[in-house]
Order: sequence, then structure tokens, then C-alpha cells
Amino acid sequence: MYGIGYHKLMLNVQYRMHPNISKFPNKFCYNGTITDGTVDGIKGMGFADILTGPIFGHYSFINVEDGIEQHIGQSIQNGVEAAVAANIVERLSEGIVHKS
Repeated sequence: MYGIGYHKLMLNVQYRMHPNISKFPNKFCYNGTITDGTVDGIKGMGFADILTGPIFGHYSFINVEDGIEQHIGQSIQNGVEAAVAANIVERLSEGIVHKS
């Protein structure tokens, strides 16, 4: 495929979203052509299935108080939210977040 003089390479396998979340963009943006990938070939297991427990459902909303949004160019940044996200990732990598 070509558009505006550039070759397009379309996504056909996604690994980042839980299948329940990927259903919407797959149906409405990709006409059902996307398949959900697997982890190390384990059928039915995507990357989102590695994290379990009530905080790691299909998606999570985490209320971060005292965050301040800063407009930098056309982007919005929030250092407090970024620090909370980094802490969660660090704890996950160290195995501190326990399954409930």
C-alpha cells in the first residue's frame, strides 16, 4: 500500500492490550483484521495476562492526588502521575506487588 508517496505497513498482530480492550479498535479501526499475540507461544496468553490481581484488570484507573499538569508545547505533563507510574513499574519489576 502506498499513501502520499510512502509505503504503509499495517499492523496485524497486537501484544500490548488485553483481548477485551483490543476488540473495539480491531472492529472499528482495522475491520477485524488484527489478532491478539501470545507470550512465548502460550496460546491465549497475552502480555496483559501476566499481571493479575484486582488492580490489574483489563484497565485500571488510579487516582493521583496533588498532580499538577504543565503544558509544554502541545503536550501536557504531570510529574506526580509519572512518579506514581514509575513506582508501580519498579515495584512490579522487583516482585513487590502481590497477587490478591
